[in-house]
Formats: sequence, structure tokens, C-alpha cells
Amino acid sequence: MCANIGPADYNYDETISTLRYANHAKNIKNVARINEDPKDALLRKFQLEIEHLRKLLDNDDSSGSGEEEGGSEENDISDEPKRRKSRLDERIETLEKNIESKKKELTKERGLAEEERAALSKELAAKEAELSHARNEHEQLRNKLKQIERKLIIGGENMLEKTEKQARLLEESNAELERGRLNETHLRQALAEKNQERIDLEEQYSSLTEEANGKTKKVKKVWNLLNATKRELADMQSEHQREMEGLLDSVRQLRSELLLQLLIIENYVPPEYLEMIERFVWWNEELGEWQLKCIAYTGNNMRARHPLPSPRYKPDNAHGRNLFLSYADELGSSVTVDPKGLKARPKSRRRYT
Repeated sequence: MCANIGPADYNYDETISTLRYANHAKNIKNVARINEDPKDALLRKFQLEIEHLRKLLDNDDSSGSGEEEGGSEENDISDEPKRRKSRLDERIETLEKNIESKKKELTKERGLAEEERAALSKELAAKEAELSHARNEHEQLRNKLKQIERKLIIGGENMLEKTEKQARLLEESNAELERGRLNETHLRQALAEKNQERIDLEEQYSSLTEEANGKTKKVKKVWNLLNATKRELADMQSEHQREMEGLLDSVRQLRSELLLQLLIIENYVPPEYLEMIERFVWWNEELGEWQLKCIAYTGNNMRARHPLPSPRYKPDNAHGRNLFLSYADELGSSVTVDPKGLKARPKSRRRYT
């Protein structure tokens, strides 16, 4: 590790920091570790300890087979290795039992791991089947959506796009109205501040009466300004409400037209004819509308025309008969009129000679 430091006093902090980092880097020691299972490492540790204890036992046996002479002190000394050997034997047995138990636990855990692996594989297969089913449903929904979008193209215009466009326009108008309302609020605040400054900068009054009159005028001005602001705010709110209602009405009308066209297509136009219409329809740029090819040879245009009646044919007018009625036929021939019973018409005009 090499550290570069400067002797200047103004580099003291940087020098201390560099030396601290260099000391920390120098004290770092890399220790290599074997990448193995912790349980295997524990078993290996137990085995090494058993080997070490066995070596100690061998050393005690070799030292105990030496001198057998001596008094009671020598006998006590010779008993010490035996006691150590018994303790070591007990410890070895304990370690062997621990190793056997660990091996059994490892065997059980490996069996459990295999069962868990099988369960996980089954769960993975189920998830893959579910994912495949979801993909198929997604593809079916996408195809159905494409068919619906083809049906929604009416008069050269996609009704869904038109509705979305109207919704975007509505959102933009709302945002613009909100910005206008914020600007109006800022302007009103600025105007109020200017009016307040103008009111505060008026002339100083020489008497209490003039001051009272001036305060009264100020209050009236502020009150009138407040009323005007309230009226303008109410007008803006009503205008915004009208615009919102107009846009909502247009959206509702477009939605009702869309639903009506879809209802007509689904209930009155068979799918094969709908596909035929979509195949033969074309957009006329000059007229700005959709037209069908060879429409002159379809429908009522191909229906047989009936010949007109000849002018010599005159229908019998049954309703024109007996237009004038005679009561003689109804009263009979026995009814007679007496000429004597008739009175002469009186003459009112006189002759003058």
C-alpha cells in the first residue's frame, strides 16, 4: 500500500484521512474458505478432533508402557494416564454418537429436500400450465378486441377514438379552466394588494371627522370591490358549469350513438354480410363518406318494375254513381201536388200611372 501525502499545513485533514485509509487497507487480510456445506464442515471438524484425540491416546499408551517401578507416588503418577485415557474414550464415544446423529439428520434432511424438490417441480408444472392458459385467454381477448374495433369504425371514423378524443378535450379544457382560475386568483391577489397600497398611501387626515369619513369611504370601496369579485367568480363558475355540461352532453350523445350502432350491427347485420360490407367498402375522399362498390346492382335497384296501366283503361267509378238523388223514387208515385193549394206570391210593388 502506497500513500501520497503533502507536507503543507493546510493539507493536514487530507493527510490524516489518507493515512487512516492506508492503515485500514494494510490491516485487511484475505482468508480463503472452502466452499462447502456447513454440515459437512461440522462433520469434518468432528473427525479431525477424533483423530487428534486418538493421537493423544497413542502417546499416552507409549508413555505408560515405560517404567513400572516406584513407590506409591509412582503408582499415582501412572494412574493419571489411565484416567486421561478413560476421559478421552468417553469423549470419543460422545463425539461418535454426535456424528452418527448428525449423519441421520443429514439423511433425513436430504430425503426431505428430495420431497420438496418433487413438490416444487409439480408446482412449477402447474404454474406453467396456468401461464399457458392465461396466454391463450389473452390471445382470445386480443382477437375479440380487434373484431370489436373493426365493428366500431362507422362512417370513416372510429367511435372509440372519437370518444377518447372528446374525453381528452374535456380534460384539457378542465386543466385550462383550472389554470385560468389560478391566474385569476393571482391577478385578484395582486389587484387587492395594489388597492391596499393605494388605500394606505392616501393623504393624512387633519381631524378625526375627516379620518372617519376617509375610513368610511375606504370600507365602501373595499366592500364594492369584494362584491364585484364575488359576482365575477359566480359568473366564471356558471360558465364553467355550462361548458362542463355541454361537454358531458356531447360525450353522452356520442356514447349513445356508439351503443345504437353496435346494437344495430349485432342484431340486424349477420356476420357474413358484415364481413362482405367491410371487404367491399371504400372511402370517397371527394364526398367524405364511405361507399359500397357496385351498389347500383343491389337491393331495390334490381327489383322488377311493374308496367304502368294504359291510358285507355278507365276504372269503374262506383262511388260516382247516383250522385244526384230524387225523392220521388222513395215517396212513390201516389204523391201529387194540388195547384189550387198553392198560394200566389204577394206582390209588393205598386204600379203608378
